[in-house]
Amino acid sequence: MLGLGACNASQNASAATVSANVNNDKTQKVQGTQTAINIENNNITITGEGASSEGNIITINKAGNYRLSGKLDEGQIVVNADGDVNLNLDNFAISNSKDAPIVGKTGNLNINLADGSDNKISDTRAANTQIENSSNDSKAYDAALYSEADINISGSGTLVVEGGYEDAIHSKSNLNIEGGNYSITASHHGLNGKKTLVVKGGKFEITTVEDALHSKGDVTFENGELNINAGDDALHADNTLTVKDGNIMKIHFVRLTSELMSKDS
Repeated sequence: MLGLGACNASQNASAATVSANVNNDKTQKVQGTQTAINIENNNITITGEGASSEGNIITINKAGNYRLSGKLDEGQIVVNADGDVNLNLDNFAISNSKDAPIVGKTGNLNINLADGSDNKISDTRAANTQIENSSNDSKAYDAALYSEADINISGSGTLVVEGGYEDAIHSKSNLNIEGGNYSITASHHGLNGKKTLVVKGGKFEITTVEDALHSKGDVTFENGELNINAGDDALHADNTLTVKDGNIMKIHFVRLTSELMSKDS
């Protein structure tokens, strides 16, 4: 188990703590024909194929490109596709007080933050507790942006994620982020990739009750900027932790624990 941090410190992560070979080429801008999903006054309009809506729930059941804009209150996007689904967020906001706002059941989620766009994903459920975790409600989707498959996020836009229930962003597989500007709050972990978590570039403001970056596998942070206030670890990896270049700033109450750590200059 690897955890990285310091108390109220500013660090320049110019050296790798533990090395790893990571390829993050999956994140890329959306190209090709897009199905447009526009929301105005909480009314959903879909132009194109592969998506449908019922009430405030949008279901995407076909691999392809989808552009989302507008604001959807008490809504949800469910992805259940055989293949990659590319979501181009272009001034899009979604909130839900009863369930996860975005759920990927099948198919990788490739999310692009459109140039100059401001986007927001808000899970406003009450924070989960240990007692609730042992109850029948434990099968609830535990993040504002949740996927059983990979989540790949790229682009130069802005994304605010509020993880009221537990995590802000959680992939049960691999979570890759390249570029963008992020403001993240969570009652559990901020960024959680079960197998791997890779962050390359981007600016992050992260406030969490537990870990800011978390994985049961490997965590890689490279060439980005992290401003963290975490109740537990800033960067936590059960296996390999790699930090290369970039800045990790204003870390609050986290620890550095590992007999395996070394400094590679």
